[in-house]
Amino acid sequence: MIIECIRFNSFQKGSFLGFADFRKFEVEGAKPEFIPSFKLFSKDGRRWLNFPSQEYTNKDGEKKYQYMYWREEEEDRRDFLDKALDALDSFLREDRQQEPKKKERQDDTQHSFQEDLDLPF
Repeated sequence: MIIECIRFNSFQKGSFLGFADFRKFEVEGAKPEFIPSFKLFSKDGRRWLNFPSQEYTNKDGEKKYQYMYWREEEEDRRDFLDKALDALDSFLREDRQQEPKKKERQDDTQHSFQEDLDLPF
């Protein structure tokens, strides 16, 4: 199994650091599976990822989470999350090494839309 991080959105709140999106390939060259919205946490020098989940309230009024993606076997879950964390670290290292792109200023005479269009709004 090959896991590749394709996006990380930083969103720091307490121990929560942000969201990461991954692509999973069962074998090299296979069609990837896109898995969005893993949550990255860090506390007491330890970092971990949680599988994508959705919050809900049960009949007793308790806050619970339903996983949107899951690996049945505990060993598979640990292996998947370890590889995903490694992929995230690689992604963040590569992202820091790239030069920030300068946004080119658009000439005042150019427009990205046609002004004479009859738009319904």
